[in-house]
Amino acid sequence: MNEEQIERYIPKTAAERKAYVEERANDLERMKKDIAYLLKEVEELKGGPRQGSSKDDNGRGDTLKSMDSIHEEKRRIKEEQLLVDHPNFKPSKRLKDSLIEDGETKTE
Repeated sequence: MNEEQIERYIPKTAAERKAYVEERANDLERMKKDIAYLLKEVEELKGGPRQGSSKDDNGRGDTLKSMDSIHEEKRRIKEEQLLVDHPNFKPSKRLKDSLIEDGETKTE
């Protein structure tokens, strides 16, 4: 049994019942205030990063592009090595496209 069910079965004096009801009402009010505060915080957080991220992206755009090219090159080299080591390996569409761009037509 939970607390409320136990409270219903135990006979109480009028003063105890009144105190219990007031305590529950106070708990409810505190929860409402907490929820209102958290909703306000969430709204601020939703609005904040969008405005700040556009500023950050402008300065980091070139860095992110260079990192993307580095990761792309690593992935391409790894797939090419897999082609050499495992003849049954199927290259990804990006690797096929990059091999064609490089002038290589043989992917096996």
